[in-house]
Amino acid sequence: MKSKVSIDHDKQTMEIQLTGRVTMQPALTLLEQLVAEQSSGENYKRLYIFKDVEFEISVPDFEIVLTRARELLAKPGVAKHRVAFVSSDPFVNHFLSIYRTLGESYSFQEAEVFEEVDPARQWLEE
Repeated sequence: MKSKVSIDHDKQTMEIQLTGRVTMQPALTLLEQLVAEQSSGENYKRLYIFKDVEFEISVPDFEIVLTRARELLAKPGVAKHRVAFVSSDPFVNHFLSIYRTLGESYSFQEAEVFEEVDPARQWLEE
């Protein structure tokens, strides 16, 4: 998995472009790196753009990723943050929708899946 990260500390947003094979361990490592980049006690809004990716993550792997994300991001007194996922691939969007649905029970973030970048950016800014 390759990633390109752009961070706007003033707006507290991150844009992450992902390509290649998406597996659990690199996803966990990337999440830890992103959290370390946040410059304040607040969680940044994140926009993940998936292009030419192959998901090799199972539903149980999603649970592991969500558990780790909650450990890193669920902080007392810190409001839920937004996470937008973008992909034009129906198969990838199906996986992202499963992740979003599983994540609802963790109650630390609000996630949405989009097919285009502009609507995702607008949703993050609402």
